[in-house]
Amino acid sequence: MNCTVRTLLAVGTLTLASVAPGAIPPTERQALLDLYSQANGSGWTNSSGWNGAAGSECSWYGVVCDGAQSHVVSVNLVNNHLSGTLPALAPLANLQLLNLGNNQLAGAIPSLSGLTSLQQVFLNGNQLSGAIPALSGLTSLAYFQAAGNQLSGSIPSLSGLTALVTFAVDDNQLNGSIPSLAGLGNLAFLGVSDNQLSGSIPSLSGLSMLSSLSVGYNQLTGAAPLVPNPNSLIAGQSDLCPNALAAAANPPSANDQAWNAATGTTPWSQQCTLQATYTVTSSSNAGGSITPASQTVNAGATAQFTVATANGYVIAEIIDNCGPGGAGSGTFAGGKYTTGAINADCRVDASFAVVTPPQVSVQAPVLDKWVLVLFGLALTVATGAFMRRKAH
Repeated sequence: MNCTVRTLLAVGTLTLASVAPGAIPPTERQALLDLYSQANGSGWTNSSGWNGAAGSECSWYGVVCDGAQSHVVSVNLVNNHLSGTLPALAPLANLQLLNLGNNQLAGAIPSLSGLTSLQQVFLNGNQLSGAIPALSGLTSLAYFQAAGNQLSGSIPSLSGLTALVTFAVDDNQLNGSIPSLAGLGNLAFLGVSDNQLSGSIPSLSGLSMLSSLSVGYNQLTGAAPLVPNPNSLIAGQSDLCPNALAAAANPPSANDQAWNAATGTTPWSQQCTLQATYTVTSSSNAGGSITPASQTVNAGATAQFTVATANGYVIAEIIDNCGPGGAGSGTFAGGKYTTGAINADCRVDASFAVVTPPQVSVQAPVLDKWVLVLFGLALTVATGAFMRRKAH
């Protein structure tokens, strides 16, 4: 699914003063050198000053130091053709702004633990993967944007982030539920659309500063939450659908009317009534078939396939990745393979093996010992008689 990802960009400006170069700690210098090395610094659009002599770091392009020129407080390399991966950021203990948005960075977001001065993180528009790191303890964090990546796993706890204004992780591959928003009194924008989130939308109670809520294109269920009181949602700047939310009441309640205004759609649940659909494809090796080749099912429904073997073959294995987290979920009976509930595009694969005929062993008959004794006596008598006739 494609949708327009709306994020609120509010980058604080840290001005680079014209002061004499200082001396940042060697650990901070090494962190910058690691960033240059791992993010393909030689290919950056602007790498002025980077890899310069010790003491020159505060004059490197995109790097800002504090007033004493003794610590790095900002790294702003937005839209600068960074690629590769990110190094550990822990040595930059005084970092306040990290803006690496709109580049081609891949790999995981490094740990942010201990960066208690961090106020703004912008990583949107890259190819970052893996989980969003823990944000607990970052009490100064006001802006966290990582939309338009390939992040997976669940959204970490936002508890205690009382300074948080914007949290935008739209257009990723996140699953699990939306965490509690309790205590986030400064939150103005929450963007988690275009993911694989499930469960209900958490309470918006106490979010009097909230101006936009974007949660569409997920697998959310339940009722629309009560709008905050007082309500600061801007008309037409929120979306609750598509999701599997309970439809608006008819006639609409006061809460429904508030969401009609906030989403710019009447009723707000109009797009939620459009059942999400997913495609299940199948494949097999030689020796049999699985049909149909693909089918489209509604979210939460199952898909069924007919599995047949060719003469001389048996079913070796049937696997699918249609269950939670890509795990198998199906059952096979009576020539039919039925998946579990479908909540994402997935596939079913059947494999077949040649029937191996049973090995038949031929053994010589085992004669009873008394039969052998009698046979020996008979042979002795016959031989004696033959010899007597020959003597005469």
